[in-house]
Amino acid sequence: MILKTKTEQEQTIVTLGLGGNLPSQFGAPVFGLVKSLALISRLGRLKSVSRLYTSKAYPVSDQPDFLNCVLQLQVDMDAENLLQKLHDIEHSLARERSV
Repeated sequence: MILKTKTEQEQTIVTLGLGGNLPSQFGAPVFGLVKSLALISRLGRLKSVSRLYTSKAYPVSDQPDFLNCVLQLQVDMDAENLLQKLHDIEHSLARERSV
């Protein structure tokens, strides 16, 4: 999810929220997040990454807790191109978009 953008010297700093609660081809959700971070960092200059934190599924359900983080990335592309590249990363990780 792209939360906000701002221009900084002809480049854009984007804030992205990542999260997952189900195992993937990489194992537990933490490994999927690590792989996602590695791929996303190739799109620009990774400026910062939050600590990992957990949150309950909402609305309340029997799903496992989510593992989340937030990052800031400096890129030199427009939002539409960035979104397409992020979708390409999701697809490469075999994520099925349901929302």
